[in-house]
Formats: sequence, structure tokens, C-alpha cells
Amino acid sequence: MFRTLGTLDDQVWDGVTDLPMYQPTFPKWPKQQLSNIVKKLPEEGIKLLEAMLVYEPGERISALVAMNDPYFSNVKLPD
Repeated sequence: MFRTLGTLDDQVWDGVTDLPMYQPTFPKWPKQQLSNIVKKLPEEGIKLLEAMLVYEPGERISALVAMNDPYFSNVKLPD
């Protein structure tokens, strides 16, 4: 996760350095562009994936909201 989303710090998630499992010795990796990692995913899929891959739970998209994302607009549910 850190190699893709970047190493956690208080700029990414305010207060994370105060959490009991936080280690200031975590390796420091920069955030990667998901479009460079998941190359075949269209832009709207990248946007949805970025909304799902957020460290801070309160800032992460909910499953219900994600299911209504335009990325899934052409998916037909069974009757």
C-alpha cells in the first residue's frame, strides 16, 4: 500500500502519527499515479479506484456510493 499510495503522514491523514501502530521509521515512498499502475483501466475507473484507496476511513468512498458511480453505468444487474 505504501509503495502505491505513498507513506502515511499527517498531511495525508491528519492525526495518523498519533495512532498506536504508527511507526516513524516506515520507509518513505512517494504516491504513485494509479494510471501508471493499472494501465488498462479507463479514466472513470481510475477516479473510482482513487476514491476507494484512501487511507483515512472517513474520507473513503462508501460501497453504496461506489456502486452508483458512472463507471458502473453500463452494468446490468440480474432480474
